[in-house]
Amino acid sequence: MKSVWKTEHDIASGPQNVDEMPDGSRPVAVGWQKVSNSGLIVMRPVVWWEVPDTKARKGLMIDILVVGTGHEIPYPDDYQYIGTLQDPGAPLVWHFYWRTI
Repeated sequence: MKSVWKTEHDIASGPQNVDEMPDGSRPVAVGWQKVSNSGLIVMRPVVWWEVPDTKARKGLMIDILVVGTGHEIPYPDDYQYIGTLQDPGAPLVWHFYWRTI
């Protein structure tokens, strides 16, 4: 059964975040979402994924790269662009990329 999943990411923790997804998953959007963090509501960057089969084994290792505007993309040929987010609390813009590893 096809469905949409999301993964939360933390820009401050560094540029790469690895998630394990079902085989055949692909990113469809990136955005901000309000989440509860120790009783506080905060905005977190999330990536939404189209998952073709929710019963598929989780064998697809995903590496997310977050790059600020004006910064070098360390491995430009290895990553595919997902989308861009403007930080709601600062004049910063983040660009999200992904690859399988």
